[in-house]
Amino acid sequence: MSNLSDVLRDTIHRYPRGIKILADLLGKSPQYLYRAYLDGDSGRSFDVRLLVPLMKTTDDLSVLHYMASLFDLVLVQWPQSQPSESDLLKVSNRVQKNWARFFNALLIYKDTPSLKNRSTLQKHITSLVTTLSGLHLRLKHTNQEVLPL
Repeated sequence: MSNLSDVLRDTIHRYPRGIKILADLLGKSPQYLYRAYLDGDSGRSFDVRLLVPLMKTTDDLSVLHYMASLFDLVLVQWPQSQPSESDLLKVSNRVQKNWARFFNALLIYKDTPSLKNRSTLQKHITSLVTTLSGLHLRLKHTNQEVLPL
């Protein structure tokens, strides 16, 4: 299993617009983000107050999923209000991305079975189940026809 530093590093490096832009959006220097996930003397403590802005800016809840997994919990996105069509499209898009990530991780694990690849595959399975559950709840909430999971 990864540790929080690994999850934080992955979240920062997966941001498609780059670390410099992410740092600007968070009001920090790129060096701060580079050092934030390093262990030991060269590392620096990541300010917990930046976690929510980081997750919102990157649209990546991996840190939250990691923390939930420490307590054997799975996150499910629950609609707070009647979702709009654009909300449903965003969730549908997230489901498609998660399916693609899952199949990619599955192919990598099939080609090169290792503990790291297995951990990555498990992470993508959890993410996919979470997203599908959220979509199921959103559709149910809009009174649209939903097939049981």
